[in-house]
Amino acid sequence: MTAPQRTADPSLDRIERSVRIDATVDKVWAALTRADLLARWFGQRVTLEARVGGRLTLHWDTPRDVRPEDRDCYGTFLADVTELEEGRVFAFRWALRADLEPDAGNSTLVRFTLRPDGSGTLLTVVESGFSELTAVDPTETVRKNTEGWAFELGELVEYLTGAAT
Repeated sequence: MTAPQRTADPSLDRIERSVRIDATVDKVWAALTRADLLARWFGQRVTLEARVGGRLTLHWDTPRDVRPEDRDCYGTFLADVTELEEGRVFAFRWALRADLEPDAGNSTLVRFTLRPDGSGTLLTVVESGFSELTAVDPTETVRKNTEGWAFELGELVEYLTGAAT
């Protein structure tokens, strides 16, 4: 199998989603940076060294009825924490295939920013670097991850507020 060719299409380089959450910045920050809380909405098992250079592992169990084309969305994904600014920014570089170390060609950068918004929090997630991928198909990865962030952020809102988006 030949690795997908690198693409220069800038429209493939980033996914950006923002959501207002009816919860304090402290509560949202904890849900992003405490492994026990992160596992309630993002993966089933999580470990996190919450420091720049720390390791994040995210594990999604494979459902019995998963479609073969979605099987690569499950397993243990490895990430390195790249930025941590208390209550404001949490970022990591994660490998887009299970059990691989994140490196150039197989990983993207995920960056969460938090901002107070009245009694709630405006959370923005940006995943970037798709145009540099060589180990996975950038176009298909953007499609899957766009759907994935809509789902995962919905789970975060539901976890923090007890209400569906």
